[in-house]
Amino acid sequence: MKKKKIINFVTDEIFIDGVIAAHDLTPDEVEHIYVIFPENNDANFKHIKEASRIKRLRYKDFMSLFDDEDVKAVFMHGIYSCPVRLIPLIPASVKVFWFSWGFDIYQRPLNHPLVNLNLFHPLTSEILKSVGKESNQTFNFRDLAKRLIVRLKYRMRNGFSKSYLNAVHRIDYYSGILPNEYDLVKASSGFKAKPVDYRYINPKTLDLTAYSEITGRNILIGNSANPTGNHVDILSKLANIVSDNRQCIVPLSYAGQPSYVAEVVKKGKELLGKRFMPLVSFMPLDEYTEILDQCNVAIFLLERQQAIGNINMMLRRGCKVFLSETSVIYRHYKSIGVKVFSFQKELTKENLETPLSEEDQRENREILMKDRNEEGIRKRLEQLYSLI
Repeated sequence: MKKKKIINFVTDEIFIDGVIAAHDLTPDEVEHIYVIFPENNDANFKHIKEASRIKRLRYKDFMSLFDDEDVKAVFMHGIYSCPVRLIPLIPASVKVFWFSWGFDIYQRPLNHPLVNLNLFHPLTSEILKSVGKESNQTFNFRDLAKRLIVRLKYRMRNGFSKSYLNAVHRIDYYSGILPNEYDLVKASSGFKAKPVDYRYINPKTLDLTAYSEITGRNILIGNSANPTGNHVDILSKLANIVSDNRQCIVPLSYAGQPSYVAEVVKKGKELLGKRFMPLVSFMPLDEYTEILDQCNVAIFLLERQQAIGNINMMLRRGCKVFLSETSVIYRHYKSIGVKVFSFQKELTKENLETPLSEEDQRENREILMKDRNEEGIRKRLEQLYSLI
């Protein structure tokens, strides 16, 4: 009996090697095919190590993928892994699974995201306005040309908002990084997909027992320079409650504009002085890990699903984690019983000085480790296979 085939549309991202390793745990059930479009990678892959497993596909050859009658499903790792204008062309006999990564529902299409959240807190909103004004002062026609080219390329690759919505309407099954994201997307007009559970867990790097011991009392703020981290809103609240013998460590080495980073650094120094420690340059992983080991508190003022891997890492370490109580993330962790704290109501001097109890640390680890093993990976994949 021939095996069913599943086409995986991918981009050159760090998660894809883990996707391949996970799928390889079920070699007898289905055959996975991995496809990338030319504009989703450079000549050589930057992140994917399993290059020999990836097929490069031209747009004009898209429909030829479905000439093989054994192709029964498509897995889209992020909806933009496939040009959205092509998704409605997938034959009705082929089931389409969308595994959303976050940006493809919260921040795209540009100006018209599928899930419209208020991502920025008051002080960050003010900074973004001032940064925008500053950018306008240095604006010239070369900048305009660059922006128009970027926008044109975007539209050529992915189509307009209408194409995006047509693609969304074609989806049969949907999984977000967090289960409660399904309800957010379901509220969108025309969304008819059913929920499934797909997780990005790499079995080759899976270690359920290893976690670093906390060696200090510093505070981690966010995971990147993305303004959605609302850094200055956090720093402003910490200014009057952080003791002089603690440092507030703020990773700012990627995912943000230089003008925004400069403003955060300026405000951080004004508000916290020597207690402020920005990380603005790339550093080796082992060095970064040593810095994280010195943190027993972590604060992520995010409203959308973001930085879940980082948050889980800090929780496994035994950190006390503060989140925005209005966020998708906070609601998720509360729903599964993880002990997290409200930035708005529980971030006080007393709470900062009180470490997470050993019992709460243990319970958090047990919840986060549940089904995070090869057996759990296989079981979830087999549930997906049963749908095709």
